[in-house]
Amino acid sequence: MYHPHRYLRAAIGAALALAATGASLMAADTAAIAKLASGPMIGNTTDVSTTIWLATVTPMPVEVRLKAPDGTEISAQGETSQIIELSGPDTKTIAVGSVTVTGLHPRTAYAGQVLLDGDALRLVLNLTTFPSASQATHMRLALASAASTASDRQQWAWQAIADARPDALLVLGGCNYLMPGSPNDWEDPGRIAFRFAELRGLSSIQLLLRTVPWYAIWDDRDYGSPDSSKAFPLKGDSLRLFKAFSSNPSYGSDKTEGIWSSIHFGQIQVFLLDDRYWRDPDDMPHGPTKTMLGSVQKAWLKRSLKASTARVKVIANGCQMLGSYTSFASFDKYPEEREELFAFLDKERIDGVVFVTGNRQLAELQKLDRPGSYPLYDLTTSPLAAPMTAAGQQETNPIRIASATRSTNFAVMEIDDTVKPGIIKFRVNDNQGTQLFTRTIEIDDLHYPAGH
Repeated sequence: MYHPHRYLRAAIGAALALAATGASLMAADTAAIAKLASGPMIGNTTDVSTTIWLATVTPMPVEVRLKAPDGTEISAQGETSQIIELSGPDTKTIAVGSVTVTGLHPRTAYAGQVLLDGDALRLVLNLTTFPSASQATHMRLALASAASTASDRQQWAWQAIADARPDALLVLGGCNYLMPGSPNDWEDPGRIAFRFAELRGLSSIQLLLRTVPWYAIWDDRDYGSPDSSKAFPLKGDSLRLFKAFSSNPSYGSDKTEGIWSSIHFGQIQVFLLDDRYWRDPDDMPHGPTKTMLGSVQKAWLKRSLKASTARVKVIANGCQMLGSYTSFASFDKYPEEREELFAFLDKERIDGVVFVTGNRQLAELQKLDRPGSYPLYDLTTSPLAAPMTAAGQQETNPIRIASATRSTNFAVMEIDDTVKPGIIKFRVNDNQGTQLFTRTIEIDDLHYPAGH
């Protein structure tokens, strides 16, 4: 049985041991802080590895040291070598990079220390590796989208997410919000980079960065201009900067650009979709060639779903996958492609699919009943720190089974197959962590009926 506090205690114990053995390095903290521009951030983590992202004021060598509760130590080296120009109040450059530590053990707590060109940061990383594919899985996935510093310069909701102690965070787009101005953020790569750096510099986000693996996708307002599509002129710059500030497992395919990828958490697989880079305009006439995903990503998604052995397959997207709203960007604007995906699920009898989405300016849980198939659920959370939309509160949705329409929010999806029957709990909290709604379903209910 998974006990989150046991892993937290183990990580704290490892951190104290690390501090005790590295006291001389701690004295170098002042020198290290002067070299740090942003981070460190726990990125892509597996059952046997983790990647730590950070930015420094100039390029330099970086070392990450991890220590397990049993005293086992392991380290890896890298460097911050990619130069990024930020066009904010002051134009400056930073250097970004990451270090991947391998040889770890599944479901093990580690305390970590980062050294910048030999000087140790006092900040301690606390991370827990994920279960292996053969292990029963109990995971809490935090979900967040739509956060604008123009609306909320403090964004203490990030602290509320850290307080919920999730095992991983999925940022579902819109969290380094590009703003209009002179020039508009989306017209200047330096301004796009500045918004990434601005988010990473928030005081409220620092604990989360050092304790929870961070995964991200984008939607229109952190990819480009409002409702932007594959025609966005700076799409190449947006992709370059997204990759520079992220630590996902991969980005697109070897021959086709984009940000799609997948993550394994034991018996859970998460598919991170890219709903912008190859997207046709929403107002393009409907037809069999109109696409939100693009042909290569769509083929990858089908192939990956068919090959997956995970009990729960979470598909994460920047805009909603279910529902038939007319006023908001969603997969509904691509009805033939959506029907193609649903028909594929039926034909191949793909069990265990659940959608998580963002950027709808409300939180809701949708349930789509399908004759002869299992129901599909779409948990939407937004905004984390941006204005609510009145239209979102007023427009009806016949497949909505729960909602929160008047408070900024984040979500936690808890998936537990260590109990019988296995469950998925959908929970939405306000920006102080107070629960707004919750629903629980059984994993066995996400299976095709026998004989169909």
